[in-house]
Amino acid sequence: MRIPPYYRIPSWQRFFVGCVLGGIVSWMIFLFIFGSLQEKLSMDILELKSELEEVERQKDIYFEDAKELNEKNERLLTIQTVEVKIANAKKYDLQDSYTIKQAEELLVKELNLVINKDLETIFTNKELIIKLLENKVMKINKKNYTFQVKEMYFFTSLQIVLEMKLA
Repeated sequence: MRIPPYYRIPSWQRFFVGCVLGGIVSWMIFLFIFGSLQEKLSMDILELKSELEEVERQKDIYFEDAKELNEKNERLLTIQTVEVKIANAKKYDLQDSYTIKQAEELLVKELNLVINKDLETIFTNKELIIKLLENKVMKINKKNYTFQVKEMYFFTSLQIVLEMKLA
């Protein structure tokens, strides 16, 4: 197969030179458009990086504030519930769970004044709570009983374990 001799005809020479010049011009236009797009995208990336750094800094500040608030709230916890448990009810033949539950509820009603009080205040006044419970005389099944505090736990709920004694 033979290549036709178009390189000798001036009209074909102009055509090939035009194709080469058109290719060069189009390549220059492509490089210009591609370069401007890359520059725009790199600026967008820089803006997003700075925005991300700002958001991360704000996030760290918020986490520090939240941590400080949590620590402050832990210091200012309040009593939400009061639970009373009579430990030695079986010793006095109080097998009736209804009677024991009723006695525990009466003692809880006595302690309702500590609900929504600051935990630190209640802890510093725990002796008053103990005296309140130990001076309480309760009549159960025609017998008078007093109570002695064995254990007392403080957190958002005040838990007290009592021991019954005949008065």
